[in-house]
Amino acid sequence: YLNKGKWGRKQILSQSWVEKAISGHIPASPKFQYGYQWWVAEDFYFALGYEGQFVFIVPQRNMVAVFTSSLGRHLLFTPYTYMQKYILPACLSEGPLPANPQQSDRLEKLTIELQEKYYHEIQVSP
Repeated sequence: YLNKGKWGRKQILSQSWVEKAISGHIPASPKFQYGYQWWVAEDFYFALGYEGQFVFIVPQRNMVAVFTSSLGRHLLFTPYTYMQKYILPACLSEGPLPANPQQSDRLEKLTIELQEKYYHEIQVSP
């Protein structure tokens, strides 16, 4: 959806379908319209799944942000709040940042450490 249905040089979904899907067809609130399974805001669109799972697409920033979660009803829109309040304002660059191998290694080590620390708390149903 980010590149109107295109992945690299290959058209995966028809461009016309993507444009229809991410167009607001139903006014849902003052901030959103609803397309074909997509909530459409002014600068981005998003899919909302069970218990606060989100896929945000921000074409102006060439960005896809995904939140997986298991939030209760009262916290359902926390990812939306984080996107609006923290992530979008932090995206100041018009292009990719230069490579930073030291910080990439640091991030990878931290990610592994957190996975190992919290892995036992994850409950997977068969």
